[in-house]
Amino acid sequence: MRHPLLAAVLGGLAVFALSVAASPQDKKPVNTKCPIKAGTDANAAITSEYEGKTIAFCCNNCKGTFDANPKQFAAKIPELKAPPAKPAGKEPAGPVNNRCPVNQEGIDAKYQVAVQGKVIAFCSRICYNKFVQNMAAYLPNVPGFAKKEEKKEEKKADGKPVTYGPCECKKTVKGYYCLDCKRELGADDIRSNVCKRCEKKPESIEYCQKLSAPFIHNGEKTPRSDEDRARVTYECEACGVKGEIESQFKHKPDCKPSFGSGIKKVCTKTGTAPHLGDAK
Repeated sequence: MRHPLLAAVLGGLAVFALSVAASPQDKKPVNTKCPIKAGTDANAAITSEYEGKTIAFCCNNCKGTFDANPKQFAAKIPELKAPPAKPAGKEPAGPVNNRCPVNQEGIDAKYQVAVQGKVIAFCSRICYNKFVQNMAAYLPNVPGFAKKEEKKEEKKADGKPVTYGPCECKKTVKGYYCLDCKRELGADDIRSNVCKRCEKKPESIEYCQKLSAPFIHNGEKTPRSDEDRARVTYECEACGVKGEIESQFKHKPDCKPSFGSGIKKVCTKTGTAPHLGDAK
């Protein structure tokens, strides 16, 4: 038979154990700073319950202040604030293109850039770099980025046409064209003076080039300029034959140029000879 005194002691211990188990102080406080005294470390042994969360304070006075008006001070506890919800429909969209805007090959989604809120993907890091360095040349190849209309011809005071485009810059630059691949080549497309794709020696071509004023691109530290360029083509003043590669140019059989080869250079963007645009 159990002794009455022993039974009473065991019962008391059970009640104490239940009270300890239910004590809110066993719960880890959600906050580390006192919500009443800003910047003061909270004491994990001095707490109150608020909407199922354990709140800690630096002293009993602050605990009493909180308990008198918990809703007011709970708003000052950053740990109780829910993270902002992501706006509906703002998730990043996939690439708007399925062909590389630089060389028209398939894309690899790991090489991409956002322009005007649209994601553009490329086939390789090389094409990505080419695009970033000369967006004006490749953006028209991306769906949704139509080529800007050329300005209509305007007249200056002396009656001469006002020209726009690369010819305003007093220089041309060399380039390369692969006759076998039928494509323009950049520095990354050539190895040991031959086309990387077909290993044939490319033909020399020219571009009219205009550079924008230097600026700092997002995420970069070194100033750079955007490049605007257009192919230089060739035309015979006597027979009217046109060609894109000077070394392959052929006159009509009965053509008799009045001076030298009779070939004149024409900028494909302005329709005028290189270097004859308005001076800046």
